[in-house]
Amino acid sequence: MKRVAKFVFPLAGIAVLAGCRTTAKTGESLSDIQWNPTPGISDPALRFDDSNSRVAVSVNDNMRKATDDWGRFWLVDRPSRLSPYPVTR
Repeated sequence: MKRVAKFVFPLAGIAVLAGCRTTAKTGESLSDIQWNPTPGISDPALRFDDSNSRVAVSVNDNMRKATDDWGRFWLVDRPSRLSPYPVTR
């Protein structure tokens, strides 16, 4: 216990004396921080990059579904039942 105390207490003392340091960039004023307190977040759960990725995945998925729908519209999604010859699937 004494060995642990020799290392823990000095480290705790240094941590208390060092305190908290602000991470604000130089040149940022208080009004900038108050105007946008979370600059890298677009909504409560996602950053801008995350929301852009989600939109890209959604658009990609919708476009692939649209091509399937287009094939159904032109009736090319399956072989014709009117063929006089057997059609393999």
